[in-house]
Amino acid sequence: MVWEHTLRGIEARLGVRFKDKEILKLALTHSSSHNGRQRGGALKDNERLEYLGDAVLELVISHILFVKMTDSQEGQLTQMRSNLVNRNALALLGRDLNIPRYMKLGKGEASSGGAYKDSINCNAVEAVLGALYLDQPWDKVFRIIERLFRPMIESSRTGEDAKDPKSMLQEVSLSRFGALPRYQVVGQRGREHDRLFQVKVLLKNRMTTTGRGRSKKAAEQEAATLALRKLRVIQ
Repeated sequence: MVWEHTLRGIEARLGVRFKDKEILKLALTHSSSHNGRQRGGALKDNERLEYLGDAVLELVISHILFVKMTDSQEGQLTQMRSNLVNRNALALLGRDLNIPRYMKLGKGEASSGGAYKDSINCNAVEAVLGALYLDQPWDKVFRIIERLFRPMIESSRTGEDAKDPKSMLQEVSLSRFGALPRYQVVGQRGREHDRLFQVKVLLKNRMTTTGRGRSKKAAEQEAATLALRKLRVIQ
């Protein structure tokens, strides 16, 4: 697989070169790729790194919100943090980092589109952050997380997150092109109870982006988000 030969793509997106490539590989290894443990009890998947990365991410985001949101009370800060580190947000970040390309999955999970599952991408992002924490100086880890989450944090500060991506894209499309976006399902795979949908959004025959999700709505929202980024409405 690609990740066995080069991890430079994901390192470039993170803006770092890992000193220990093996820990990054471990962060991208899903539990479906093996049965049990290696000889001697060595771990073979990213679940422990996920646990660590979750704690690291919560600390960094809490610090950033505490410093930036000086007028917000504890309850407001907690809600903003929850919005920033929820599964959907982390899964979208995972796809932005191109994590699906690098994930090592079992054959069954891979064949059912597991690389694009929100849960797997979310957990992988946390595992990668855990690996970063173990591999790099703390100040560098902090700066990387701050950069990755800056667009979402700024969106929270300006209130842009009050609108979902589809609603935002509708307004932008009407304003710029005088027409509504059109969404089209272009692919689906997996069993009936575990489908992965692929949806394309078309903006007046001028631009298309394609999103993926476990439901048509989720795929449409991702396609709209990617279109907004392409139009430079959001980062």
